[in-house]
Amino acid sequence: MDTLKSKADPRSAGFQANAQHHRKLAEDLRARVDGARKGGPDAAAATQKKRGKLPARERVARLLDPDTPFLELSALAAWGLHEGEAPSAGIVTGIGRVSGRECLVIANDPSVKGGSYFPETIRKHVRAQEIALDNRLPAIYTLRVSTNVTLEANLQVHHEPATANYNGCCALSISFNMNSRNPIIKNSNACYRCCNMCCTQLTPR
Repeated sequence: MDTLKSKADPRSAGFQANAQHHRKLAEDLRARVDGARKGGPDAAAATQKKRGKLPARERVARLLDPDTPFLELSALAAWGLHEGEAPSAGIVTGIGRVSGRECLVIANDPSVKGGSYFPETIRKHVRAQEIALDNRLPAIYTLRVSTNVTLEANLQVHHEPATANYNGCCALSISFNMNSRNPIIKNSNACYRCCNMCCTQLTPR
């Protein structure tokens, strides 16, 4: 077998300049990701905390099995758009281990414009569901805001469970009826099933 030999000289000026350039790019990337993961304004986060609500990434962390990794997807979605007021497009998506099984997790971030959906939010949400569908992953939603999703039916057709946990007042489309489970905390949360001209409150048991 032939041996591949590098002709790069780590001591050369060109190598050093290239290394410094890429270190700076890596630092900028880490700074952008850290900024996006911070979520919305401090005041919005404080309001959620005062109401006893966990931040999106903390909800995800508590959901996952202890000491297991979480592969976050599209952390820089909507970067540089909407005057910088839509970090991560207002939603956290990724793959983590729950009860020993790899699952797709989607968590809304109410600190970002009260949980409003941007065009990039919808694309990020649907892309995460496509990944779950392609890789036969169960989907877990931890919701705090108004939500509309599109692919739960496809997940069910392929026999992959989907569960939505409601952490506040949520308005959602009829497609959530396809979920395997829809836990709602009594006297704390509310969920409204929406169709064209009416809303019906789903009462927790």
